[in-house]
Amino acid sequence: MASTSKYTRWFTKEAQAVLLISAITLLAIILGLVVKSAALSQTRTLSRAGVISEAPLGWIVRQGVAQEPLIYSASDPGDPYLKYAVSLLPAVPGGTLGDSVVTENLNRARTLNAYKVLDQTPVTARGKDAYRISFAYVQTNDPTSMPVVVRGLDFYFLEGNQVLLVTLEEQAGMFEGALPGFMTFMESVKYTPGGAK
Repeated sequence: MASTSKYTRWFTKEAQAVLLISAITLLAIILGLVVKSAALSQTRTLSRAGVISEAPLGWIVRQGVAQEPLIYSASDPGDPYLKYAVSLLPAVPGGTLGDSVVTENLNRARTLNAYKVLDQTPVTARGKDAYRISFAYVQTNDPTSMPVVVRGLDFYFLEGNQVLLVTLEEQAGMFEGALPGFMTFMESVKYTPGGAK
């Protein structure tokens, strides 16, 4: 009997230690998720050329130069493929928003490897008529690494004689997880014509 009670005491101490470590680990995971959520929900205001939006705090911002359509882009420093971008394109004179979409898709097909439109549909976003384009292309890096399939999502909005283009790009395997953050970004975009670039 004495050996059984030693075993029971030993088991109890071991069980207590396992429970304590499990509880501490669970608490650390929960705390980490809370901190991550708080960090990801912080934003900074980007403003240029009449375009204002809220991008995640800590992301790297690049502003377009005078002659390119890019107003600005924001990319995640921890994920080299995740990028949000806002551009202003000239609308096709006398054309529809669909004509401008076709023109931009043709331009991309000339400059991006294996560019392919996966889906295109007219939608309502930001309270306006828009075109939603899902696309993919292959990004080749240096010769010693494998190419990466990048998926993208565009929202095109007609703004007078210009087209506002809001874009998400992310590697294909991570694309679905990037959509909620991008949709929040896209909904935050406001445009006032006449802003200086």
